Amino acid sequence: MNVYKKELKAFDVYCQADGTFLEPVEWPKCVASVNCNEPPARPYTGTWEWNGNSSFGTKISYTCGPYAKFCDDDGVCLDEIIIECAWNKSWVPAALPNCAAKACQDIPFPPEKLGLIYKPDEKNNMTLKSEYTRYNPFIPMKIPFPGPNQCIKGQKLMLVGKILDNNQPVNVILEATQNQEAFHLMIDIATEQISRWMELEKDVVVNLETSVGTTIDFLEPVIIILRCDEDGFSLKLNFDPAYPHDLHQVPLERIKNLLVTGGIELSFAGFVGEEMDPAPPLGFNLTYECPDGMVFDMDWFATPFVLMTCQDSGIFDEPNDWDIYQCVLPTTTECFDCTSKF
Repeated sequence: MNVYKKELKAFDVYCQADGTFLEPVEWPKCVASVNCNEPPARPYTGTWEWNGNSSFGTKISYTCGPYAKFCDDDGVCLDEIIIECAWNKSWVPAALPNCAAKACQDIPFPPEKLGLIYKPDEKNNMTLKSEYTRYNPFIPMKIPFPGPNQCIKGQKLMLVGKILDNNQPVNVILEATQNQEAFHLMIDIATEQISRWMELEKDVVVNLETSVGTTIDFLEPVIIILRCDEDGFSLKLNFDPAYPHDLHQVPLERIKNLLVTGGIELSFAGFVGEEMDPAPPLGFNLTYECPDGMVFDMDWFATPFVLMTCQDSGIFDEPNDWDIYQCVLPTTTECFDCTSKF
């Protein structure tokens, strides 16, 4: 029986004092490696770190994303689970526990053409759009900078979304007067490069750092947080370590706007307080309704509203077909002489 471990890639024999090699009773045998089948799918709201290989010994790290954890039937919860390809061609463990969410990251919005508007209530109230915040904004997006107090009162810039696989690097820019850039972040997942710089004037650029390697991947949740104080900016991406403090090169009074461009889909963007969490908790209700005097085209007598709830899965129960909820003005046809003559 061969007792050598499958992980063994080399075998050494040693020369003894008597001039002979110490040979094993049984030599190890070279055998072909094995490959596992497809691993468990990445959780819808989660992430995985996988090099795409399925050979023996390959490991994959999974998370449920920033707003959920893996929880088993006994209530034991973990932030991360690592599976490994075993010699029997199976992944161990073979299945992932369910993701227990605490909030819903993605806010569903009806298509604008339907005419539905958001209707908050006392128990389920959130501001979907303000001067300094946006939910589900279109890209490119621009938001005014709140002013120097943003860097004095312990506020933060927060972007929540997903990086798209469309060969467009993501750019997050704090634009200033005189064509300056107080801070420029570029995320290029294709090359795994995260670059930061400041542009003081045309052709005068202060390069802060270009780092290679990130846990961010295409179509996975990403949270970008940029904090600032009187001295400089501090950047953090997802679970990666915070980047070094970058000293201000442009006076805060000159910063005008936040500009976001490139291949990113945002569920939230804005300048918010330190404790702000844009994801609604489980059980939160979102209600959209037709404006006063309008009805659903499909059914004039139905109450014209759509109610969605943040489910235990961390996803709102969004309608499969929004188009049936078209808001219209009811019209009637008057009949002045409806008698028929035979």
